[in-house]
Amino acid sequence: MVPEYVPPTYPVLKFIAAQGMNISIALSLGCGVAGLLIAYALQLWFLVPAVIVGAAILMGLLASYVELVRVIVDTMVPR
Repeated sequence: MVPEYVPPTYPVLKFIAAQGMNISIALSLGCGVAGLLIAYALQLWFLVPAVIVGAAILMGLLASYVELVRVIVDTMVPR
């Protein structure tokens, strides 16, 4: 008896393609707010611009990762 071929489904890739942008926005905002709270708590005001720039860079990196996953899902994953 030969087992029947079942194509892989890749649920994590599909989840990232569907919800990735929302997750990347939430992570960037969360890291930005946490950094601002830490800067406020320690009274290190010079960290505020660095935290804002860091959160923006994080958002850009995560958004590019989500776009790469969407390209992979569109071109390589069977439907």
